[in-house]
Amino acid sequence: MVKPVLETERLVFTPWTADDLPLIVELHSDPEVQRFLGGAWAPDVFRATLERQLKAQAEFGFSKWCVHLKDGTFVARAGVEPWPREGERCGAEAEIGYALKRDWWGRGLATEAAAGVARWFFANTDRDHLIGFTDPENHASQQVLAKIGMAPLGLADMGFDQPSALFRMERPTASASPLRG
Repeated sequence: MVKPVLETERLVFTPWTADDLPLIVELHSDPEVQRFLGGAWAPDVFRATLERQLKAQAEFGFSKWCVHLKDGTFVARAGVEPWPREGERCGAEAEIGYALKRDWWGRGLATEAAAGVARWFFANTDRDHLIGFTDPENHASQQVLAKIGMAPLGLADMGFDQPSALFRMERPTASASPLRG
């Protein structure tokens, strides 16, 4: 198994490997998972997503990682990805994100994952803030971002066909309480 980047109470986060394409397909083939992620993906998008994660990890030292329960059960993709994903401004921002298999919704895993990722990010990078964004109708994901202490900034054009609900978190100060979640 690949060496973990991060562990939380119930979760283990590892960088993706070239052999993990079936896990990406398994997660993102569920129409309910894809409901707020642009709908069904064409077959080439699965591979492109995996390749983007491998590239981000190599270039930036972080990506949206493969997430398993401590017993080895694959449950999610979560982490931080450079934003925008390409172009001359690639990586100007760092975007937290997560997608959980439907069987694991409603168990607090998204909040646990997001809080752990945010703590890891500020402990292991020199970035001063982190952004997150969701479909404006994805209220559950917006609640997760708010629970971990991200501030809503309203709607913003993130390059999709509709505005996104944008959130931002500043680097915690030494006197600030730890990230919630």
